[in-house]
Amino acid sequence: MKQLAASASLRDEFPIFGNLDDASLGRLTATALWRRYDAHEAVMNQEEACDGLMKVTQGRLRVYMQNESGKEITLYRLYPGDACVMTASCLLHSMQVDFLIEAEIETIVILIPTTYLADVSQRYPSLKDSLNEIVRLRFSQVTWVVRQIVFSPMPVRIAEFLIEQSTLRETNDLLISHEEIASDLGSAREVISRILKYFQEEGLITQSRRRISLIDKENLKKKIV
Repeated sequence: MKQLAASASLRDEFPIFGNLDDASLGRLTATALWRRYDAHEAVMNQEEACDGLMKVTQGRLRVYMQNESGKEITLYRLYPGDACVMTASCLLHSMQVDFLIEAEIETIVILIPTTYLADVSQRYPSLKDSLNEIVRLRFSQVTWVVRQIVFSPMPVRIAEFLIEQSTLRETNDLLISHEEIASDLGSAREVISRILKYFQEEGLITQSRRRISLIDKENLKKKIV
């Protein structure tokens, strides 16, 4: 992690601060931190306390959970313009969370520490409402993941994952392992391998070592329906 100099005003970066008086905005600006993280660098782990509202300005963050044995499941990703719900939820509700955040690629974030933001949000109900809306939005994403795990067949989830990654990376050739897919979806590698083999036999993908190529994306999309 590297500290960076401020590159924009908080009012430009956070529309939810638009109604703040200049003094309040100035104090928030004085406490704001611009940080750059390398690819795969931890942004938040279970030992670190929640300490503010975070916004991605460049790059991509993965928010996930991990059990005692190290098995992971991705909850959602944060893209440029997204605010981080974990720090916001801690700010608003004094929640103790066990989520982890990592930078998937080189990422720049703005962090607004809780100390003064908590006071400002109490004095500006509209700001508090906006922060609560961030919490609600991210909670709905977590709920969607839970529903997918409980109700969606694994072939559907894998097809969705492959198409999502193809869109994110802007390519049909994905450099990714079965283990990485299993980690993202909270499944076992053997299950992923078996379903990918089925997709290959159906002519939807081809596989080689750490590479999956989507050769019939339209029919792969039909697996999601």
